[in-house]
Amino acid sequence: MARATLEDEWASAQKAEVLVYNSAALGGYHIAEKLGVPAFASFPAPLYSPTREFPSPFLPFRNLGPFNQWSHRFFATLGPAMYRRPINAWRREALGLLPATGESVLRGQPITTLYAYSPAVVPRPADWDASAVVTGYWFLEASPGWRPDPALVQFLQAGPPPVYVGFGSMFMNGGARKTEIVLNALRLAGQRGILATGWSGLSADDAPDNVFFWRQFRMLGYFLRSRRSCITAAPARPPDYAPENPPSPARTLVTNPSGAGVWRPWAPDHSRSQPTA
Repeated sequence: MARATLEDEWASAQKAEVLVYNSAALGGYHIAEKLGVPAFASFPAPLYSPTREFPSPFLPFRNLGPFNQWSHRFFATLGPAMYRRPINAWRREALGLLPATGESVLRGQPITTLYAYSPAVVPRPADWDASAVVTGYWFLEASPGWRPDPALVQFLQAGPPPVYVGFGSMFMNGGARKTEIVLNALRLAGQRGILATGWSGLSADDAPDNVFFWRQFRMLGYFLRSRRSCITAAPARPPDYAPENPPSPARTLVTNPSGAGVWRPWAPDHSRSQPTA
């Protein structure tokens, strides 16, 4: 599987003048080395630039003290190490390159890492060097002439701003049970809701009138712009983020007094007996 992925990436990059790649693109660094083009790593969270201010988001700890910086270096090394053998074989056979010794330095210079989030949400660590750049969020422009589903518009206009519930791109088991939990939480909180079914397996069976099940990703942009929902810069009500799996268990988003989400280490709050919104 890794070899097929690497071959696809190499074929796709033949005319590239610059590469912006995520670690999921296993060949990004190596292709940039072979082509001799500028390269930028990119991540939506502060995953790979070592800092003393907090531990790696892959770890479920609030603070590791003197080991904070080490934890980032460990996971930055672990990822490439998992695929080192197939990658080095591919470098030799397909790219004509010597085995890689790391992926943090290219042509004698540190790889610039672009972090696609707002420093108002995750403050930039003071000990990061110039190779770590917090760019702000990246948005895709809406397709010309696109209009949201009339059913969504009708739902938004029929009552107060709803609570958005979704699990992003996470694959999960037990979708029916999670749907039951979410619907019960909305009922207890007296809130309307929009549930993104997506890849999480949330089910639209027997949905109450105060819940809209949303299946199209493009709808989210309209939802955010039109209702100033809980995850916009000017929320209707403060956001509350619950972790689902790595890296979210370690550093979930909580709310500060301004209403903007801020990265904080996460730990379960057993004092809550009922769901809150």
